[in-house]
Amino acid sequence: MTNPSQEYTILNVDDHDAGRYAKSRILQLAGYRVVEAATGADALRLIREAKPQLILLDVKLPDVDGIQLCRTIKSDPLNAHVMVLQISAVHTTRADRIHGLECGADTYLIEPIEADELLATVNALLRLYDRERENRQLVAQLRNADRQKDDFLAALAHELRNPLGVVSNAFDILPETQTPEPVSQELRDIINRQISLMSRLVDDLLDVSRIARGQIGLAREPCDFAAIVQQTVDDYRAILESNGLELKLEVPSHPVWVLGDCTRLGQSISNLLQNAGKFTSAGDTVTVKLVDIPDDQRAVLSVRDTGIGMESDFLTRIFEPFSQFDPGIGRRQAGLGIGLSLVKGLIELHGGKVHARSEGPGHGSEITIRLPTQKFADGRDPAPKSTIADADALACYRILVIDDNSLAARTLQIFLADKGHQVELAVTGPQGLEKARQCLPQVVLCDIGLPGLDGYSVARQLRQELGANKMFLIAVSGYGQEEDQERAKSAGFDAYLVKPISLKDLEKLLAELNRQ
Repeated sequence: MTNPSQEYTILNVDDHDAGRYAKSRILQLAGYRVVEAATGADALRLIREAKPQLILLDVKLPDVDGIQLCRTIKSDPLNAHVMVLQISAVHTTRADRIHGLECGADTYLIEPIEADELLATVNALLRLYDRERENRQLVAQLRNADRQKDDFLAALAHELRNPLGVVSNAFDILPETQTPEPVSQELRDIINRQISLMSRLVDDLLDVSRIARGQIGLAREPCDFAAIVQQTVDDYRAILESNGLELKLEVPSHPVWVLGDCTRLGQSISNLLQNAGKFTSAGDTVTVKLVDIPDDQRAVLSVRDTGIGMESDFLTRIFEPFSQFDPGIGRRQAGLGIGLSLVKGLIELHGGKVHARSEGPGHGSEITIRLPTQKFADGRDPAPKSTIADADALACYRILVIDDNSLAARTLQIFLADKGHQVELAVTGPQGLEKARQCLPQVVLCDIGLPGLDGYSVARQLRQELGANKMFLIAVSGYGQEEDQERAKSAGFDAYLVKPISLKDLEKLLAELNRQ
């Protein structure tokens, strides 16, 4: 039967031959495998080669101080888990023992050491080593499970976006009669609201997984935070007031400039308003207040409600992904528990902070965002972006749509044809190249993940065959990180749209092309 002690390797480091031999002999008789070193350099080499679970380390070595060697061993992530038993016949004071433990030793013994004391200490340290190893394995399993969860959520959200985008776009271009029946119009409004809700949930789910994986990027530019707050509140006012809530807004009359992603900031504010609406009832009030603090170069946004409030223990985990607050029987569902986690992640990417407070159940709650503001060197506000007038007459283009999702491609064809464009379809990379050679399109919308030949290869070949300035290439993908867009640009694409394609964004892009 195997002796359990044989599973462990002990490194015995001591420059005194007799003392080293005595300790090694005691451990070997107990069944342990022992390797020896007389110097610090040899000890470091044997740690790499023999991979011991425990080190007996003499304080006084000829080439290095044993206390510092212990610190070196424990500071290396590869060796930090190895147990170190510091031993000394010279440094024997209480202060010496404390110093040794503070430098990383797991315990400290004074020589001479009786055999039974040495074995008892070694056995205790190895039991501790086993428990810590089990904990490390459990942590590794939890991290792996967390990564698998993030991968699954990202894949799920990505897969849901494609059919949802087709449904949304198909609904947008569905023809309406001149005078729709009241019931039909009501049903259309219901469908439209539910599509918007599902799209927001899927986008939030995808964004949470991207933040967890460090894969979300920001399109940074000067943003008027006051205008974003005003616009978002205006967008949600009708929704909240239809539920019997009073919505109050206080914003500065002047712009409050921050450097960030305007869309992501608006998304954060909308999530705060949705959260406030979930935990309030008819007759409650939601107050949105933005304060500009120029001296501190800080903007503070608070969203306060007079709803059901929160227990103090929930406040400590309110921003954790999938944290669920039980509002009680008869109240609306609390959602997926991702909205506030997403807000925290996005605001921290902007260099800001998020804080939650509540006086307890029945006293409402308040979520506060703090963002750094910007001052410009010339003292002037940045010029507003030029916009495309709705009255601009759009040119009609020959457009080629290359997408293996035939329903999505057909929906785009119907929409674009209705706008007067001539549209051809292809469902593979090679078929897209052949269609392009035949119809010589002015605009190409090309999916990246194509069978036969991916979108990057299609773009490069189109540029090579038909010339760099012959057509406007638009990449279409479910992935929209900066590295994805940079790769598309390098392949020859002029623009990038993230699935599901917004028909309004596509119209704007074609309008911009018309103005060039």
